This record gives sequence, structure tokens and C-alpha cells, in this order.
Amino acid sequence: TAQLIRVSDGFHVWSETYDRKLDSAFALQDEIAERIGNALKVSLGVDAQVAARASIDPEAYDQYLRGRALLRSRKDLATAIGHFKAAVAKAPGFAAGWSSLSLACEVSFWYALMSPAEQAEMLACQAEAGERAVALDPASASSEHALANVFRSRFRFRHSCELLPARC
Repeated sequence: TAQLIRVSDGFHVWSETYDRKLDSAFALQDEIAERIGNALKVSLGVDAQVAARASIDPEAYDQYLRGRALLRSRKDLATAIGHFKAAVAKAPGFAAGWSSLSLACEVSFWYALMSPAEQAEMLACQAEAGERAVALDPASASSEHALANVFRSRFRFRHSCELLPARC
């Protein structure tokens, strides 16, 4: 059940119950957000309808969330990388999974003691995952963040238009 209740007086503005099999949490979130917007008759000033998010395999999303938790805590980064790799293996079109993998590889480079060969592997992982994230979702902040970190690791501090020509 989703509800909108006005805080000032407790007035019940809108409510709807959803009773069905959950195939995609994102699709349900999008549907609820659209219905709330319609209930409030809110205009966000967007010219075109925003495209619905692609469905993501629940197992891939679970792996992604596990990786994010470890990455945030900066603990067991190798396991975090494993979770992100599992997520993108299960859902290759999951841009946020690729950008998080890129970030985890970059953080590992700085946080973990590694041989030069392992450091090179982390930089390659960072670059490959960051470029894949941008290819999948160039307008995403997390994709741009991953790509910016790739450029920084290459000592290219000036904005590059190679992978994001629309931004130039």
C-alpha cells in the first residue's frame, strides 16, 4: 500500500494497494511515482515523457547492493568487486553496476596492497567498466563519475570529449 498524507493536518490525500507478483521493483516504483504525480497533478516542466527504467534481474540487483554496502564501508573490496562482477555478468546492460565496478576497482588501487601487476589489473578493470557504463547510460551521473575517475587515473584532468561528445 502506498499513501500520501498531508503532514500539516493528517489529511489522507491518496492511497492505492498493489497486490501482485513482483517482477520488477523498478517498474513498480515507476508506476507508483507516476500515479502519485497524477494524484497531485504535479507538473515538473519536463517536455518529454521520461523513459521507464529497464528491468533488472533481482539477483543482479542483490549482488549490486551487496557490493555497494562493502564499497561504502571500504571493507573487503575484493568481495565488493566480486559482487559487482556477478551483477554485470547477470545483467550486462546494468550501467550502475558497471560504474560501481569501475569505482570499486579504483578504490582498491588506493586502499589495498598489491603487486604492480595487480595494480595494472585494477586500472584496466576501472577503465573497462567505466567506459562500459558510459556506453550504456551516458547521461547518468554515476557513469560520468566513473569516466572522470578513469581520466584522472590517466592524468587527463581536462574534460575529454572523446566518449561524451554530446557534452562538448
